[in-house]
Amino acid sequence: MGFLIILFLCVLAYLNPRSKIVSFMILAFIWVLYGFNTYSGDFIAYENVYNNLWDIGLMHYEPGFSMIMAFCRSFGMSFIMFRVALAFIFVYLLYNAIKKYTQYSALALAIYLIFPFPYFISVLRGGVASLIILYSIDFLREENQRRGAFKFVLGVMIAALFHYTSVFYLVLLFARKEIDAKKIGCLLGIEFFVIFLWNRLDIQSILAIFIDREKTLDWFAQQNYVNNMLNVKGVLSNFLIVFGNIYFSRIIKENNIKQMDGCESRDLWVSKFAYNANLLMLLLAPFLFYRNVVLRFIWELQGINIVTAVNAIKLLEENRKEKKKRVVSIIGLISVEWVIGLFFYIIGPVGTENSLLELFRNNLFHLI
Repeated sequence: MGFLIILFLCVLAYLNPRSKIVSFMILAFIWVLYGFNTYSGDFIAYENVYNNLWDIGLMHYEPGFSMIMAFCRSFGMSFIMFRVALAFIFVYLLYNAIKKYTQYSALALAIYLIFPFPYFISVLRGGVASLIILYSIDFLREENQRRGAFKFVLGVMIAALFHYTSVFYLVLLFARKEIDAKKIGCLLGIEFFVIFLWNRLDIQSILAIFIDREKTLDWFAQQNYVNNMLNVKGVLSNFLIVFGNIYFSRIIKENNIKQMDGCESRDLWVSKFAYNANLLMLLLAPFLFYRNVVLRFIWELQGINIVTAVNAIKLLEENRKEKKKRVVSIIGLISVEWVIGLFFYIIGPVGTENSLLELFRNNLFHLI
């Protein structure tokens, strides 16, 4: 039933891309899937911490997320009701973030529903943090670049209150200007060399001198690299995501430059930024061979690619002469999204047991 509803909503959104009613329907569906999920990859871990929050302590997770947990816990709310409350925050941030970049919010939300949303049903902290980042990117568009950069950095710091890894997105400050692909290639070579050395050093012991947070240090344990490595399908699929995003964002950027005829606009700025951001994400590619946590950075940036593609599709739709390009853009966007979606719904990045198909088998829609 869940898949049929997704298909119905996607068709409805394509036919009515600006509809607030369709947007509300999609957000309501997202709220239900997010809030009433009864099992996912990290479900047990979050549930255990929530139910034993006063014994485990508020510092187990990031301060922002822990405070929401503590607030709900103090009112005696169950873990599911905590998820329901968090789902309200999630859909509010999602709608307002999408709305900043496109007027076709229903279509953008429908594509977001396919991917990366299912991932955030499990990764609660990362999902909220990613939407704060998506919302904050718009600050970099301000004419006063210093003020815009300050607001963006502030947004990143707020996102870090929900997941510390959000600090990584400070690298997006470099996405405001054109990025040389050749320099990215050189940096990739350096990264492979650094990773080669990294694998032969006891990084965990070195970092323990400066960091005392056990959860963070655990990421760098040598045993964890083995336990959390992606399978071959996981590595290949994520390379497909990285290069697919680069390829299509470049096409969209070039098409927007041509369509806008040199006139700067929100859509043109976003398409340029998306292309530069995707090039920066390429720097994470070497790490895909060593740690599955790197996937988070690639998936969490998918929102900016979605709004860029949606704007491009509708722009081409308005120009009858560009009908062929419109078809290519739609096929490209849908193919990337569905390859990603089908892969994670059925196979899973590490193994079948991590498949997102489980998200629908453990939700009230599976009972309908």
